[in-house]
Amino acid sequence: MKKKLGKTPTVAKITLGLVFAALTSILAPVKARATETVNIAVIQPAASVGPTYTEEDLRLLAILVTNEAGGIDSKTEKSQVVWSVLNRVDSPEWPDTIQEVISQSGQYAGYRKSGNYFPDCYEISRDVLNRWLLEKSIETSLGEGANPDVGRTLPKTFLYFNGANGHNHFKRTENGESYSGGLESPYDS
Repeated sequence: MKKKLGKTPTVAKITLGLVFAALTSILAPVKARATETVNIAVIQPAASVGPTYTEEDLRLLAILVTNEAGGIDSKTEKSQVVWSVLNRVDSPEWPDTIQEVISQSGQYAGYRKSGNYFPDCYEISRDVLNRWLLEKSIETSLGEGANPDVGRTLPKTFLYFNGANGHNHFKRTENGESYSGGLESPYDS
């Protein structure tokens, strides 16, 4: 069964095209000198171009999703747990890293530094992280105010959630109204 991806493939092709074009222009002078014998030094950028994540970030998110939403059938609700963390990472009111956000005392009841995770929670976490990186890349390319459709399942302003009756309820503020949907999910049909 094919999954609905909305506009993601088009956006991904455009972004990958921009990346390929940038790499081609960077490597053109090297190709032109291919017949010369040259000592090449690899230079790392002074700073990261945008957000990244580590295998440890992914593992901790998978554990968090397993503990917060592992018993929920909806992949969308599982993905929303990850988006709530990333929304905080993007917010100036919260720490700047995934690990700092999820390990803050009293914030995520399902946070564990070690533990097991369900394979589907790992895959959802990885998929959301990659969509987040794509979103950041497009926003950087297109500038302030860009709002790319990468399959986000929770608006950027939703930073909190609590569980009740077998579901998670996402909120803008700790005691605010719950998110009632509206974004098309790439996971559940």
